[in-house]
Amino acid sequence: MLALSLQVNRRLPPEGPVAIHFDLRGRGDRLGNRWLVLLAMPIGYLLSSGVTIGAALAAGPGPLWQGLAIQGGLGAVLFAVHLFVMRLLLRWRRSSGSPSGRS
Repeated sequence: MLALSLQVNRRLPPEGPVAIHFDLRGRGDRLGNRWLVLLAMPIGYLLSSGVTIGAALAAGPGPLWQGLAIQGGLGAVLFAVHLFVMRLLLRWRRSSGSPSGRS
């Protein structure tokens, strides 16, 4: 997720705010800090990983496998959501007429 965020950042305008909220049609309707939208999901995943695996380790070896399975599923879902948001962000950049940023 972090690599995806960094790649998307390269395609955003080099300065200024970016879309941080999208309406039901996928149009950016609120601007804000780029790092909020780029890093919220990767940081959230790292925090949830720590909590899930820490709780599973404290519960014993059987729950450890369950915790790892839950974390794998959560990771897949969060990656899919992050990918969707990054695609919306790139679509916003194209429709806003902004320059593509760094190459």
